[in-house]
Amino acid sequence: MGQSDAPHVSFEVTHSSLGKISNAGVLISKFTFKNTGNTNLYILRTDQNKNITVSLPRKPIEPNDTGSILVFFKPDKKGKFNEKIEVITNASDKPAVLSLSGDIQSLSESPQECYSFSMDNSMQIKKPMSEGSVINAETKLPIAISKVYIYSNNQLVAKASTLNGDFSLSLNLGLYDFYATAEGYDTAYKYETYFNKNTPRLIFELNQRKRKVDSSLIAKIEKKKENPVIIKPIDTINTNRNKPNLLSYDDYKPNNIVFLIDISNSMQTKDRLPLLKVSIRKMISQLREIDRITIITYSDKAKVLVSTTPADEKESLYKSIDTLRASGGTAGSKGLDLAYVFANSSYIKDANNQIILATDGSFSLKTKDEKTIKKYARSNNSKITLTTVGFGSSRADLKALEQLSKLGKGNYIYINSLEIADSAILDEIKNNSKR
Repeated sequence: MGQSDAPHVSFEVTHSSLGKISNAGVLISKFTFKNTGNTNLYILRTDQNKNITVSLPRKPIEPNDTGSILVFFKPDKKGKFNEKIEVITNASDKPAVLSLSGDIQSLSESPQECYSFSMDNSMQIKKPMSEGSVINAETKLPIAISKVYIYSNNQLVAKASTLNGDFSLSLNLGLYDFYATAEGYDTAYKYETYFNKNTPRLIFELNQRKRKVDSSLIAKIEKKKENPVIIKPIDTINTNRNKPNLLSYDDYKPNNIVFLIDISNSMQTKDRLPLLKVSIRKMISQLREIDRITIITYSDKAKVLVSTTPADEKESLYKSIDTLRASGGTAGSKGLDLAYVFANSSYIKDANNQIILATDGSFSLKTKDEKTIKKYARSNNSKITLTTVGFGSSRADLKALEQLSKLGKGNYIYINSLEIADSAILDEIKNNSKR
């Protein structure tokens, strides 16, 4: 990457001097920075002593955008301190160094008490409260039944249900991501919101999904490389196409989905392959007979687990998913090549043709892989998108997956909880196939 294409991190201040502190509990300091470079900035990790924890931005920081790092320091003795935090980014081989200093006069007897640098020393905070509302973005009226999920460092820490559109929260001081959902509405987000006693009322405006009527839905398929799939025309006049608990034929185009699943040994932990199985099963449960599923796995070698199959063969698909076991190494490049062969051979015109790559590790692309991805991503005749699904906590690996999804003109999804897994891939399919 040339210098002109590099990210650059610029902190407003790198040192926080706190002065004399009485009755100190957990000291909180916020360091704000800006990406003054030309590409996305990633905060990869921090190094600090055991008395310090750090909350980092969950998303990449785009050029000219700002971000913040929260530092939580719990002193264990009185006296002067000078603490340093090394911040590792993709902007430089050398870490940026943040520091905070002060003089502890006395320690709090309550481990729950926190001292906020933006407040007077005498003010101690215990689980600040905040209220909020979930409303219709168009009418501004409350949405009676909705839910709000709260995440910290990619972990679900709380959730709230609304009563006539209103909710209340009690959280520790910190940086959180908020997700508001309701049946029939798109999800609304608030990322990296600093929660304290002065947090204003949280308002989530949800856009209602519009129902669009389309006259004809006869899916045709072009003959491609090998094993072409023939989709029978659907009688759109005499058949009641829309069925309960399935995607609407009127609202969603046909789907040709090729899963490329990493089943190497590192995927066996409970926060990886098991969550992926939940997410795939939920997606299949709502697909229709016009939708097609292919499942390819890779570890030591790439293997076709399920050849292109109509999505209404649900029991067969479920059984195949249940057989997935993690072991061995990785052969991702061979798997990607095979995925494009099947996505191309089962291509459906005027539909969502998509490869979904699920892994917890970095994906080393070969030159031919890049050419293949770019070819199908930009082709008007056979546009195939590539979406990546990441598991685990290695920021460097997850960064590589996000860049891979951009190359394939698709999206990047991060799954680290059952709540996210339950809808993540289904929501992705809905967004891509929406009419």
